[in-house]
Amino acid sequence: MKTVVRLLLVLLPLALLAGMVPASANDEGGYLALGDSVAFGFSPLVLNPTDTDAYVGYPEVLSKHEVNASCSGETSGSLIAGPPDNGCAAFRSVAPLHVSYTGTQLAFAVAYIRAHPDTELLTIDIGANDLFILLRTCAGSSSCFAAGFPALLSRLGSNLATIYGSLRAAGFTGHLVALTYYLTNYNDANAAAAIGAINSVVMNVTTAFGGRVADGFGAFKAEAAEAGGDSCLAGLLIQLPTGGCDIHPSKMGQKVLARAIEAVD
Repeated sequence: MKTVVRLLLVLLPLALLAGMVPASANDEGGYLALGDSVAFGFSPLVLNPTDTDAYVGYPEVLSKHEVNASCSGETSGSLIAGPPDNGCAAFRSVAPLHVSYTGTQLAFAVAYIRAHPDTELLTIDIGANDLFILLRTCAGSSSCFAAGFPALLSRLGSNLATIYGSLRAAGFTGHLVALTYYLTNYNDANAAAAIGAINSVVMNVTTAFGGRVADGFGAFKAEAAEAGGDSCLAGLLIQLPTGGCDIHPSKMGQKVLARAIEAVD
């Protein structure tokens, strides 16, 4: 009995100390992933949304010891300050994320970096949900989109600067890698123009903060070439039982994105 008591006296302070740092901070922690549903590995085929292991994104492909703080439906603004978003808060209300935390994704990331200043790699993909919200708001109105898109790009750039600035101020000195977005169909000129503009903002701000850019756009394009530029036909997107594809990457697609990150890390 005395042995058990002595053991508890040793373990209890350690448990309390672990509770003072972000969830999963006692893992190896060499890699922190931020972002939206692409990083999260969202799939509409998952029947039990509480089974986080069923969601496999490129961070899980890259490392078995990643800390994946991404959230499906996160926007560049909600990552910093919380809702409104494109579904992140709703998802968190019914299902856990890969790592448990309260508050915003950025607040978690800053706390994590401070607790782990030796973090070697941080990846992020963000901005697509900003676009989806604008498209939903405009409901097909080209004039609405034309008026709102420049402001979207400006906000995205400002938000990325806030995110990167906060991470650098927290002490992150490792490899910062931003992943550019792919197209579901490379023959869609309008989508190419919109995603291209978003990717351009991501590239410019990331490099300004000493980061590197992984070419997710080009990686998917190269793989989709043999399928006439159709990412669905190329097997890069999740195949739906009813036919066609979801917009999220399949297992193959996630591997392609992981390789794009490895190429610049």
